[in-house]
Amino acid sequence: MLIDMSRLLYFTLLSSLLACASLAQTPQAPQKKGSMVLDINKFLPPPEPKVETPPKPAPEKIIEEETPQQRFRRIKEQAESGVAQSQYELGLFYAQDFERLVPLDYFEAIAWLQKAADKNHRMAHLHLSRFYESGRGMQSKNPDEAIKRRHASALLGCKQSQRWMTQHHLAAFHRSKTIAGATGEEEAHLIEAYAWACVTAEKTLVPRDGLNTRTAEEISAGHALTERDYGFERAAMGAAEQDRDSIAKYPGFTRKLSDDAKLRAVALGKEVREYQKANRPR
Repeated sequence: MLIDMSRLLYFTLLSSLLACASLAQTPQAPQKKGSMVLDINKFLPPPEPKVETPPKPAPEKIIEEETPQQRFRRIKEQAESGVAQSQYELGLFYAQDFERLVPLDYFEAIAWLQKAADKNHRMAHLHLSRFYESGRGMQSKNPDEAIKRRHASALLGCKQSQRWMTQHHLAAFHRSKTIAGATGEEEAHLIEAYAWACVTAEKTLVPRDGLNTRTAEEISAGHALTERDYGFERAAMGAAEQDRDSIAKYPGFTRKLSDDAKLRAVALGKEVREYQKANRPR
């Protein structure tokens, strides 16, 4: 009797163990909606977005600065191909006005400046006038041709030449005062000097961020200025304001002279614009 009870207890315990083992190996069904089991992922912070590393920029190409000799060769090649600006700059090289890279040669300088002047280069006319004035590279001095070149340069918009026209007429005004009965000529020179001073002072020079920074507007308008020329042109434009005001302060500058001078300034400004329109840079 005791043995039968032990066997029964033994088989009951064994059945329970086998049932537990079978239950452990059976996959559990998914949790039904509303289950009380906590989902821990809901309480974790969202994963950080993946940041892509930008590609490394390609190394900048190093541009070697042009040497003066290389620049001269480039300008000479362009001048020989017919570029007016390069013809003008080549003339300056031979004149040794700014740089001394080649032997001084006034004949070569004049020849290249003349080629640029033929293409209505205002600064080439200015420098040619100096050769005619000094007689260098010429058979003799030619003051009349020098004035003609300055006048052409002034009409083309060169501020230095325009201011020179002011000074030229002021000098003639003071000379005429010493000649008896030259009152009419005296007044005419004073009016012309005032008119040129007004034209020179007009802000027609294209502004630059830097002396050597040529703008697209300046290039499209014609022959762009060198750094040195731009500085001289800007200085002449500023000085013209003082010239104009000095003439206005002159004791003999009557109301009638003032009115006539202002009318002449308007007419001269129109003449300059029409001349530039008819003689565009080439």
